[in-house]
Amino acid sequence: MRRCAPSRIYAKDQMPRLILSFDTPAPRPATALLAWRSAATLIDMLHRSIKDGSFFVAVMIITLWVLSRPFAGITGDATIYIGRALADLDPNGVGRDLMFVHDGQSQFSLFGLLIDRLLPIFGVGGTRLVFAALNLGVWFTAMTILARRLTKEHAFLILAFVALLPPFYGPYALLRFGEQIAVPRPLAEACVLAALAALIGKRDMLALALLALGGLLHPIMVMPGLLAFSIFLCARDRRWIVAILALGLAIFVAALLGLPLFNRLTQTVDPQWRMLLETRNIYLFVSRWPIETYATVAAQMATLLIAADLTRGRVGLLFLATAGVGLIGLAVSWIGGDLLGSVLILQAQLWRSLWLVSALAAVALAVCTMGLWRQGPIAWVSLAFLAFGWIYAGDAIAPFCGATASLGLYIALKSGRFSIRPAPALVGVAVLLLMGLAWKAEQIVGFLQFVATAPPQVHIGYHMLWDIHALSVVIAIAVAGLTLNGTFRPKPPLLAAASVGFLALTACVWDTRSLYQKRIDEAADQPALSALTAGRPGPVFWIDGLEPWYWLHRPHWGHRIQGAGIVFARDFGLQWEARMTFLTELGLADPNLLAPWSTPMRLGLVEVTPESRDRLCSRPDAPSWIIAPLESGVEPAAGLNAKIWTAPVPLYQFAQADGETVWHEIDRYAVIACAGT
Repeated sequence: MRRCAPSRIYAKDQMPRLILSFDTPAPRPATALLAWRSAATLIDMLHRSIKDGSFFVAVMIITLWVLSRPFAGITGDATIYIGRALADLDPNGVGRDLMFVHDGQSQFSLFGLLIDRLLPIFGVGGTRLVFAALNLGVWFTAMTILARRLTKEHAFLILAFVALLPPFYGPYALLRFGEQIAVPRPLAEACVLAALAALIGKRDMLALALLALGGLLHPIMVMPGLLAFSIFLCARDRRWIVAILALGLAIFVAALLGLPLFNRLTQTVDPQWRMLLETRNIYLFVSRWPIETYATVAAQMATLLIAADLTRGRVGLLFLATAGVGLIGLAVSWIGGDLLGSVLILQAQLWRSLWLVSALAAVALAVCTMGLWRQGPIAWVSLAFLAFGWIYAGDAIAPFCGATASLGLYIALKSGRFSIRPAPALVGVAVLLLMGLAWKAEQIVGFLQFVATAPPQVHIGYHMLWDIHALSVVIAIAVAGLTLNGTFRPKPPLLAAASVGFLALTACVWDTRSLYQKRIDEAADQPALSALTAGRPGPVFWIDGLEPWYWLHRPHWGHRIQGAGIVFARDFGLQWEARMTFLTELGLADPNLLAPWSTPMRLGLVEVTPESRDRLCSRPDAPSWIIAPLESGVEPAAGLNAKIWTAPVPLYQFAQADGETVWHEIDRYAVIACAGT
């Protein structure tokens, strides 16, 4: 029986395509002999890779990937998953937080079971480091497998593009693929990438098994993989279209019959719930996204389409399927969520299929660079316009223009009826790249101005500059061009020195946490604070901080992160909104807390007064304690009878509004008992 193995991308008429080679497996030798031969083969491969420099290139690519995902500790959605684990381990403490009492989303993932097992072993600090390493390693491995399916010779270029290019998808740069925090999304994404590699290799059952594994971790992130799998099946045999339509009909019948979960398809969000979701979680409604988001998607779609035509075959189908998956996700979200208000469609968040679009568009840009670099002046300008669209990601117009011009020129290249002389083409490329450099220079200047406002004690991690992705597209395409032309062949000693430098740099700067964040991650008891609050059990309202979970092991009375999952829990969402509205009216919360995407942050810290304390503490569900941050040198208001607790290290916060940046140094906290509790 013969087996089919993919080889590298070959050029035919300067149009790379996936070529399949066939071989016949030899008889298997004895186990001991096989182990000896495998070890000898690995040693020989390592020796040859060190000799030709590929080992050091691999080291640099890996460190580049790690540098692109700096270690930030328990931040973002990691606070939700770590908090859920703390709640599971301490049901009478953090477990009484309303966010976890009314949890409506953890039941759909086995990730909670995994983190519940690791937290007692490694502690909070160790667990977040384990998942940072696990997510980075598994995702990079899956992408490496996929890249080598596309091209063995230049797989490192694809990996470099993926590491260098912006990883964001969706609006407001809120989400990114390949995260390095304690969340299940990267593990599910890795399963999808590995499944796509299996699909290219015609190993459909393996692909389906990988998608099933990913679905156990995060079903929402696996949906684009399932859609791509369906497209592959339908492209191979159109009879699968009937089967998929029958499956859709079965789901609709299940919804009409009121079966659990499926009944949410025909349920609609009521006006009160929808108003809350559009205020707090506006990203759920794709029709409310800013035009800049769709401009970026347009540049990515153009890249996928050109790469699909360059490669064709199953690889080309992969890029086409990815574009189709993104469009389907947006269309279903728009019709089912925005227009019809289906609870299930809003909860499924099919627009998250854009993570796959974003990740494979980076792969596609590398493929376009390899495919267009040697095809003459028209191809150069087409590639330059494509890069122009990527460089201007976040702009409302430029990515659209770059995508349209690039596609138009590529079509002209294919037709063969249009030509450009090399000199004007190079001038056009230079102009486009200079315009991109000017855009990035403006962003760099803005970053330097921000750094200038920071107090001397503040350490600003390199990740804030990295997120600008200054020159990333230009650097990636330039390195690819030099490599493909054979003019950039550094000797192994130079590569070895560079790889050592990369490793040293990573070790020095990868951890971008502040001293205060490191104390949070330790989740160690604070004896002095515990003693101050020991007399009154119950929830704590810590203004704009989750310290009650980590330092006091108590529920939080009201925090912005609690509103993240309100699409899965209507009643809790309305209760949370009532509390936040009440706090905002008292001046005890920033209005940005309720409307983070439409309300600017306040520049000053929240101040507690005797009147606001009394009104909050007169509620039947009042917190036991109010803990308010105090700016250095500022005392709490008179009449509060506040106790003062000094933080283990100062916390530095900044706020930006109307072009102004204000920094706050918080070194003490006012611990205020609620009267009448």
